[in-house]
Amino acid sequence: MEFNHLWTARMLMGDVAAAREAARRGDEAEQHKSSYLLNRLGISQWLLGDREEALANWVRAFEAPYQDIAGGLSPLMFQVFGAVYLGDQRRRQAAHRELGRMAKRARGSTAWPFPLASYLTGAMDDAGLAEAHRAAGGRPPLPQRYMVQACFARAVLARERGEWDAVARAREEALALQPPGVYLENEYFMLRCWNGWCDR
Repeated sequence: MEFNHLWTARMLMGDVAAAREAARRGDEAEQHKSSYLLNRLGISQWLLGDREEALANWVRAFEAPYQDIAGGLSPLMFQVFGAVYLGDQRRRQAAHRELGRMAKRARGSTAWPFPLASYLTGAMDDAGLAEAHRAAGGRPPLPQRYMVQACFARAVLARERGEWDAVARAREEALALQPPGVYLENEYFMLRCWNGWCDR
């Protein structure tokens, strides 16, 4: 856990290289690999320009023994994000297949973050995602954390479709949310720290 806190502190200070080192050391120290820290290592690498390595670590994050509540949804979102930017059709399709399986298993479930899988596979539209977020409820800061994830999913899907105004709106909405709850979500830091969201 200390490496996760150190990573967050370094990212908030704008020292991405130090954040990458914290995530790397944490990954080496973990006896049982978790998706959370590997996602963070990938984010740091992406921001420093090591994008193939970042995508590889997001793949590792999905394969890690310890996952988020949805069984690896967050790493899959990062994989789609990275694969679309890099033009890696094989990895993009593989991530979408896993998202499709996840959406099928969770069909009818309103438990967050399962609706994100349905959204990213096209089985749910923006209105449905907004309704799913409202239905998820929870006490603060859970609604904010869920909203960060929803904004990231919207930005990823809009970027995949080349809908640049929608990318910008999703990012602005996420960055308007108040800390500190949002700092717990890896997606927040990618939305906050990477300025290439609307690069063609």
